[in-house]
Amino acid sequence: MYIMRITNNLITQNVITNLQQNMQKIADLQQEISSGQKIKLIGDDPSSLWQAMSLKEKLLYQEQYGRNIDDGLLWLNEADRALDSANQILQKAQDLARAGANLDSGAVDLTALATEVDHLIDQMLDVANTQVGERYLFAAYHKGEKPFVRQGENEAEKVVFNPALPEVVLGLAEREILPQSPEKLSFNGQELFLEGGIYSSLFTLRNALAEKDKEKISPCITSLTNAQDLILQARTTTGAKTSRLEFTKEQLAVRELNLKEHLSGLEGVDIAASATKLETCLLTYQATIAAGTRILQTTLVNFLG
Repeated sequence: MYIMRITNNLITQNVITNLQQNMQKIADLQQEISSGQKIKLIGDDPSSLWQAMSLKEKLLYQEQYGRNIDDGLLWLNEADRALDSANQILQKAQDLARAGANLDSGAVDLTALATEVDHLIDQMLDVANTQVGERYLFAAYHKGEKPFVRQGENEAEKVVFNPALPEVVLGLAEREILPQSPEKLSFNGQELFLEGGIYSSLFTLRNALAEKDKEKISPCITSLTNAQDLILQARTTTGAKTSRLEFTKEQLAVRELNLKEHLSGLEGVDIAASATKLETCLLTYQATIAAGTRILQTTLVNFLG
């Protein structure tokens, strides 16, 4: 039977190796506890690291969708305010039309009412040219010149889309609020204000009042009511979109919280468990020193010195 000779040098080397291994474990645990992260290098836990990287990428998308939704809510809130202003202007115009229809054809007040309606046209023009930041709410792809302008004089006067601009600027603003799920956030001003007959109704009323033609004033009430219905429909659409975005934002917040909790589970350190392991390693380290000292006595002490 072969018996290997155990020398003091071999024992010393084994003790030193064990001490170094214990010290490395202690250093690793101290680093984990102080940093709160258990994955420092790729080789620490490749599987968990890959999952963590995937979760971080998903979180970046979640954050971007959240920013898109916040921006979208800004557009929709501005749209609702603008449409509310348009509704109030049309309501005021109807009141003036009813007042004009009940006055004598020769009343001087009809001219004053015509002037007031002309001011309402200017106010409605301001609504159509409402801006969100540098862009126009009803011409979402445009910065710079106002997209809607007054053109002509007297009975030939009307509001038109700015002829100096290409129609492409009337495109609708979109934001991606979920993967492959864009949401339209604005309205085509030409379709709403011009083709919807809002300005033509206001100009017809103004001209009828200026001409003191009561036969033309009464039909304006109907056309203004129809225009107001278009605005109310647009506000309903805006409200529905706002509710959808707010609901999606809540869902994203829940999903983001779940992703962060999962990520914390992969990367984060269980402080209590790590502290227990550290205490065990310290005891092992101290026991290794004590055992080595007893076995080697002065030899180990001299070596360490």
